[in-house]
Amino acid sequence: MFLTQRSSSLHATHKWIWDNNIYNILCDRIDMSKDSTQNIPQEATKLKKLAKVTARYMEMEEFKDSDHHTGYFCYNCIYFMKPNHCAIVTDEGPDAYGKNSGEIAPYGICALWEPNEKEMR
Repeated sequence: MFLTQRSSSLHATHKWIWDNNIYNILCDRIDMSKDSTQNIPQEATKLKKLAKVTARYMEMEEFKDSDHHTGYFCYNCIYFMKPNHCAIVTDEGPDAYGKNSGEIAPYGICALWEPNEKEMR
């Protein structure tokens, strides 16, 4: 029982840290989203998508031919839109490595990743 309580407490702490980090990133987006011209695809809002650098997006070429159904890849994220787009991060501009691919790669990763249980193995 002690391990269950400790594990639950640890999970709650990690979730709080993660949620706080996302909140800080989204607060920063007010200034940084000016780098994007793409909108989030919802008629209810007119928010700009986040720039790749803001989301800490990076393409991991080393994993281009990997099984994208495992790991923290964009392919496994609820925001990923096949074949090469994201609902909240723009396709435009450079990633964290300065590379400008013009897409969101399935083998990319970013700080806003949320698991898509339908894709994960």
